[in-house]
Amino acid sequence: MPGKAAIRSALLPGWGQVYNRKIWKVPIVYGALGVTGGLFAYNLNWYKKFRSGVRVGDYLMKSSVDPKDSTGYFALDRTVKLYLREGQGLETLRTIRDDSRKNMVYSGLYFLIAWGLNIIEATADAHLSGFDVSDNLSFGVKPAVDISSRTAGLSFVLKTK
Repeated sequence: MPGKAAIRSALLPGWGQVYNRKIWKVPIVYGALGVTGGLFAYNLNWYKKFRSGVRVGDYLMKSSVDPKDSTGYFALDRTVKLYLREGQGLETLRTIRDDSRKNMVYSGLYFLIAWGLNIIEATADAHLSGFDVSDNLSFGVKPAVDISSRTAGLSFVLKTK
């Protein structure tokens, strides 16, 4: 039943594949979801670091506080501090923050697409499991000539016994 396979895959990825007795597909499903989920977590982590760096950099630019006196500065990642030490580091930091946010959104979208493909695959496989592939079916290609239009070509023939 395709509906059951779709619901099961939507609730727990890979459950629809197990329901369809295609257990070998489960590692592929979890591999795709794991890679895209890992990319999302990685990009989210860097987005948060650069966002904090921009906030601290804005604060330091607006006030005359020495970075050594700012507790927010010491909490920053080492890579983010390198950008703030340079002359035009804040603008570069803003650009990197925006790129990190874009990458985070894209990787989240890829995760949702992988989840959806898991559901679609389970549903399609359940639909096709009832398809007749017995020896009573045959498919052939045969040359054909149409006398009325005086053309030659190929005919595709489906034979059932």
